[in-house]
Parts: sequence; structure tokens; C-alpha cells
Amino acid sequence: MAEKARLTEKALNELRHLSGGPVLEDEPMSAHTTFRLGGPADYMCSPKGPDELGRVLAWCESEGLERLVIGAGSNLLVADKGIRGLVIRTGAMTAWSVSADTLVAEAGILMPAISFALADMGLSGFTEACGIPGSLGGGLCMNAGAYGWNIADVTVKVEAMDLKGRRMELSREAMGFGPKTSALMREGLIATRLYARLGRADRAAIKARISALLKDRASKQPLELPNAGCVFRNPAGTGAGRLIDSCGLKGLCVGGAWVSEKHANFIVNRGGASAADVRSLLMKVQGEVFDKYGEVLEPEVRLVGDWDAE
Repeated sequence: MAEKARLTEKALNELRHLSGGPVLEDEPMSAHTTFRLGGPADYMCSPKGPDELGRVLAWCESEGLERLVIGAGSNLLVADKGIRGLVIRTGAMTAWSVSADTLVAEAGILMPAISFALADMGLSGFTEACGIPGSLGGGLCMNAGAYGWNIADVTVKVEAMDLKGRRMELSREAMGFGPKTSALMREGLIATRLYARLGRADRAAIKARISALLKDRASKQPLELPNAGCVFRNPAGTGAGRLIDSCGLKGLCVGGAWVSEKHANFIVNRGGASAADVRSLLMKVQGEVFDKYGEVLEPEVRLVGDWDAE
């Protein structure tokens, strides 16, 4: 197991001042991921806004402290031994406004929240994001999408920074969006603010579509159990779920981790699962699909933390 970070009281006070909020110690990551799994983060803070985030990142760089920036934790599998260093959550960065049909929103706001808020205003652009359980920043990183929509479709520009806290602005073209990827993911950058193009539509019609999409999603995905969304990227020309299902793997389990019987590309925590259970099941599924089809399934979920000797 990697050595736990130890901060002095002076350092903790500096970090509290820079982030504009509390610093938590030995914070269980199971409280901050949709898998409801993961050991403790040595330290955790939630900067109030992009300025505070930049200051915290620059401080970590100067102190030589490991850091991991997370959003809603909806695409993470955190090791049972936890995460060394500082976890920085963007969950407090939720300011947003609309001007001349342009949305300006900080990266910590949840995609369903902005979808519902815009619907109340009779504004479209994020209608299909109503059921995506992630933050805007996470959505930008992996070009999140659903029902034929992707966040790339509405992006005008993105404010971002690197892990040293250095700021930059990326045009839609510079974002390099692709299937489940972007320049943020490839270059290890962090979105801080999105500028997006909106449209106007009948408010009742938008809300009716949201209702229909949420109903459809609930019928097809195991939303009643902790999960991290689709576990594998879809190979070219087919769906990962179809390959897994055709191998007869629905219901396969390791400990408390199960391949969902509703959607084969979901691994669910049916209670008492460990992160090691999920990783082991993920690898079993990869092996079965490769043996039958010669297809290497690429994980979509990110494995983070201290996996030494697990």
C-alpha cells in the first residue's frame, strides 16, 4: 500500500483558505461515487469556484502533493485501499447563467440539474442529458451523450486548466471531441466552465420529452442499484452489452458485484461488493468475450486509487 499523505495543521489551514471550505481527512470514497464503493481519500476538499480550484492545484504542485480532480463520481471505480493525496471535488462549482441563448455554467453542476432548469425556462440543448448522472465537467471530458445527442453538439467553448492550475480556453474545435473522448481526457485537463448554445422550444414539450426519456432509461438500465453506467466502450460496429449478453454472462457475479440482468454492459453493486470484486468481474467479462469473439473490450469506467497488491 502506498504511503498515506500527512499534512501539518499549517498546511491544512492553507488548504482551507485556498479552497474556501473544509478539508476532510480519511473521507470514504463510497460516499462520493455512484458505485458506493472505495476506500478513504487521505484528504478531500471542494473548491468554491474556478479561482479557488486553480489556487488549490497550484498549491498542490508547489507542495508536491498528489491530487485527483473528480466530478460526480459516476464513472469511477476507487480501490478498496482508497486514494493517496488530495481528492478535489468540483461539486461546489455550480454557478450558471443564460444570456442571449448561451449557457455559461461551471463544471461541477450535474447534467440532469441543468437539463431540468433549462426545461423550466423553455430552453433546449440539454434535454437529452436529463438522465446522465454526471457533472458538466465529466460530460465534457468524455463527450457524454444519450439518445443521439452529445455535449459536443452544443459546446461553443470551454474554460479549463491543467493539474498545475494553469488556465486556458479551448474552442469547440480545440476540444477534439470524439466518441467518449475529448482533448481534456487525452491531455489530462480539467474543465472549469462551459459556454453552450441553446435553443428555444415549448416548455411543456421539453418536459414531456424529458419524462419519456427518463421512463425509457429506467426500463432499460438497472437504476435501482449502485453502478457506474456502462462499464465498457462499444466496439466498432456492435454494442458491448450485446456481446456480453450473447456470452450468457448476465447474472455472473463475484462477491457482491453482478453483471446486470437488465443491461449486460452494467455491473451493479448488489450489496457488500468491494472494488476488487468489481475489477475481478470486469476482467472475467473481458476474458469471456475475448475467448468467444476475439474482441478486446475497453473499460469505460476509470480505475483510480491505490490498487497495489489488490
